[in-house]
Amino acid sequence: MIKPTLNSLVTPLAIVCLVTIAAASTLTRPTAGERAENKIAPDLAFLAGHWRSETGGGVIEETWFPPANNSTTGMLRWFAPDGSLRMLELITIKPGDDGTPVLLLRHFDPGMQPWEAEKSGPFTAPLESHAPGSLAFRPTANARDAIRMTYESTGPETMRVTIEFRETSGRQPVVIELARVE
Repeated sequence: MIKPTLNSLVTPLAIVCLVTIAAASTLTRPTAGERAENKIAPDLAFLAGHWRSETGGGVIEETWFPPANNSTTGMLRWFAPDGSLRMLELITIKPGDDGTPVLLLRHFDPGMQPWEAEKSGPFTAPLESHAPGSLAFRPTANARDAIRMTYESTGPETMRVTIEFRETSGRQPVVIELARVE
């Protein structure tokens, strides 16, 4: 009968322990998507629904799907005072490469041509800060003069979208007050 020595047991035992520890850590460690979901899922729900604003004689409508699979998607259409379609936007909020939520937005003219500033890619804005019912994004690509975009729940049936611009642009913030459409 061969008696195992301590040396002959250490290597296989060490391998089994290391494999067990590695397997356990992958079971308990959240993925980037799970970390992002924990950061944003409660904060995205207030966006869901159909929203409307009558401003300057025109109409802006924004619609967001309920959050699912760690993201949400929305669209906006803007009608001029004469009723003609002025602009469209497609929007998504999803986890970025590091799990931080990022807003991606692309503007289109009425003929579905992307705006010149966004032909190379979407307006891209990682999440800067958030609180219940509030999301602030800081643009990093294709934003022209925009420096911040904020979505805020201002009541159970109202929401405000604010777009702030570089001081050197001479543009005042754009504030869109939206009401939920039934």
